[in-house]
Amino acid sequence: MPEQSKLIEELKWRLDNYRLDEEELDFQQERLERLNAKMLEVGAQVITDLPRTPSPEPDRITDYILKKEELVKSTGALLERHQNERELIERLVMQSLRQPSQRAVIRIRFLDAKSWNDVVDIMFGGRPDYTAKEEAYLRRAFRLQEDALKNMADFISQSTDKKILSWIM
Repeated sequence: MPEQSKLIEELKWRLDNYRLDEEELDFQQERLERLNAKMLEVGAQVITDLPRTPSPEPDRITDYILKKEELVKSTGALLERHQNERELIERLVMQSLRQPSQRAVIRIRFLDAKSWNDVVDIMFGGRPDYTAKEEAYLRRAFRLQEDALKNMADFISQSTDKKILSWIM
């Protein structure tokens, strides 16, 4: 088993990659929505008795359908892997973190793919002194994440769960 600092770095790297995959899925969803909108914009063909000159290019709707099929296929594989990873991370969070604030910072930052400003706002924004002490709350969120990662690494180093061990190693 690697030393704790290396395990923490590996854990953080895996969680960061999960965040990046979350962003990738959002971008792919946006691309799919734009493609669907383009498909709806394709105008109806005018039917006349006059012969047309055959076009060497396939029609636009066929291109859009092919692009959509390719996008759905590539996104599907990423989504399946992402869902499996989410289940593993959630299991690890539940088994290794006893403090709700540590679970919250990991979930908000990595599983929900939020920025640090969003993390702090979600966790501490309702407090009366939030505006005056926003920097202190940001430092507190960083410490919560650091403590959570240490606890997760400790749990992993003592774990016999093959799925979690194979995910991190």
